[in-house]
Amino acid sequence: MYSPYLHKIQKYLNDITKLPVFLAGGCVRDELYGVIPKDYDAIIPYSGNDLSEVHELMRMLSERLARAGIKSSVYQAYDQANSGPLTSFQKMFQGCMKVEFTWGDVDLLFSTFDDIDVHVANHDCNLNQVYLDQDGNIIGERVSELKFIEGISDERKAYMQDKFLALTAQVDLL
Repeated sequence: MYSPYLHKIQKYLNDITKLPVFLAGGCVRDELYGVIPKDYDAIIPYSGNDLSEVHELMRMLSERLARAGIKSSVYQAYDQANSGPLTSFQKMFQGCMKVEFTWGDVDLLFSTFDDIDVHVANHDCNLNQVYLDQDGNIIGERVSELKFIEGISDERKAYMQDKFLALTAQVDLL
């Protein structure tokens, strides 16, 4: 399925970051089920061992965005040598930024994986294991039942089950 709406956003993010950006997870899932996303997760596959490189990149992006009048902030910067145990979410990212555009909020998420397919396979459940390729095609599909990866909390599973029921009810009304 091609998504012109998400593709336009993704191309814009590629242009302003000068990096390969992939919309993934909830915003793509919502598009599959006919729901307007409330925000956008933009994955930047950027694996490597030098976290200072990612942190410098986030700082430079923040400065570039500020010059363009766009508000951004770094909300996660991980230093694995100096922090406690990381959550499964934290293990997927080297750093995270919130960018506030007039048309919506984007989380720029610097993945610990250099391949988008591997990254998305580590999302909590099959409902969220979707992304937009560089041509604007949704990779992944609607699911008929939820399947979770290992280590997902019962609280998160309950949240995703509620989300699944709401999305499938939305589809049933179409």
